[in-house]
Amino acid sequence: MISSVNRVIGRLPGNQVVVMKNKEANELYSKQDQAISRLKRRDQHVRNHEASHMGHYGLITVGSPSYSYTLGPDGKAYAIGGKVRITTAPSKNAYDALMKAQALKNAAMSVSDPSPQDFSAANAASVMEKEALNKIAAQSQSRAHKAYSQVNAAYKNTQAKNKVFQMFA
Repeated sequence: MISSVNRVIGRLPGNQVVVMKNKEANELYSKQDQAISRLKRRDQHVRNHEASHMGHYGLITVGSPSYSYTLGPDGKAYAIGGKVRITTAPSKNAYDALMKAQALKNAAMSVSDPSPQDFSAANAASVMEKEALNKIAAQSQSRAHKAYSQVNAAYKNTQAKNKVFQMFA
């Protein structure tokens, strides 16, 4: 079969022809094939990247990933970027907030090649994590102070009772 990329330059006996291949057309198709191949690889990479952010314990994925597309030379759409909306339920306490911040950070950094948005999400999760740790430390300090006050009051009460017993002894 003779295609538009080839040109007949002569005829041979028995319905045979001599064909010259059009080098420019072959190069054009080759470049298109290379572009399509690159787009397919990028599409697969983007889809795998976004899928790896999903499904972490303590996180809620809001919908499915959304993608930005480009049209390839073959007229098909290929994903070239994407995002996943992830949220957490409201935290019940500082320990819960700490677990959710760590889960967000793990989800953001779960890919082999984090994007700038992944680093930004991980940084925001680190801020949440530090805030939760500060609350936990403040609560622990408050409990320790309360326990110290109770022990100190009990000690003073015991000293007062001992003085009373010493007076009547």
